[in-house]
Amino acid sequence: MSARVTALHGRTTVVVSTRNRPAVLLHTLREMRRLRPSPPIIVVDMASSDATAQVVRAVNDFGSGGPVIEWTGLEHNRGAVARNLGVECASTPFVAFCDDNTWWQADSLAHGEHLFDLHPSVGVLAARTVMFPGGGTDPVCERMSNSPLGRQPGLPGPSVLGFLVSSVLVRRTAFLAAGGFNDVLRFPGEEEMLALDLYRHGWDLCYVPDLVAFHLQSRVGAARRRREVRNRILTALMRRSAGRCSELVGHLAVDTLRDPRNLTVWASLLCHAPAALWQRAPVTPDLEATVRLLDVERGPARNRHPS
Repeated sequence: MSARVTALHGRTTVVVSTRNRPAVLLHTLREMRRLRPSPPIIVVDMASSDATAQVVRAVNDFGSGGPVIEWTGLEHNRGAVARNLGVECASTPFVAFCDDNTWWQADSLAHGEHLFDLHPSVGVLAARTVMFPGGGTDPVCERMSNSPLGRQPGLPGPSVLGFLVSSVLVRRTAFLAAGGFNDVLRFPGEEEMLALDLYRHGWDLCYVPDLVAFHLQSRVGAARRRREVRNRILTALMRRSAGRCSELVGHLAVDTLRDPRNLTVWASLLCHAPAALWQRAPVTPDLEATVRLLDVERGPARNRHPS
């Protein structure tokens, strides 16, 4: 793969992260190739051991329209950090993230480019995620739509300090300046820390329901929910106040008394906490006060993503 992927059409590169799901990836790539104008696509394969590379080649050989899909296969599964590589390889000013089970509505990328042009302070445009099949909106989007941060004059939507990474547009320079996704967190819940870092670098983050991405529904198991709790605590160790860290640890202690399976969360925290504390750089008191509004709206650390 070349060091930078040249954009032949449009100003947004689509970065797709995948691991061992070739059939789902095939559906997503076919949907993305139908977009007009056709965006450049970079597939970041997180150490798949199946036919993922062959799927990408097949879509390139038999697909119609659009630039060649670039593929890079990693030797190890690096989690969310793999997306950083996709952004680094893009040459366009904007990047649209999607997972291998997510694809974008036809006009959303062009509309996003227009909004970025109109609002130079905006670094992130969070899209509305429509569940497929069924057509319902993801509950996280409902929370973003009613964000307690409100809508600031001159911005294209409500201000948020979180998003669903599989349906978001980012300004490439903002993403890289903020450092991208953090290697301590891997996934899930990696969006929260990136949102904080983007905000304190001076970028606005907005939810715009006119931008639409489709998400093929999949089951969210208990193991994933426990990883979300772990990553919220690790994020707090790196960016939040000592008081917030104590609150989250206290919630986990109570939950562990109710469900001993949460002992696995404690074990994982002990492994990753030293690296998190090494990177500790708390947000300013003003930003901490702002995020506290979201803490109240969210409740204990059991929900999926911040508003």
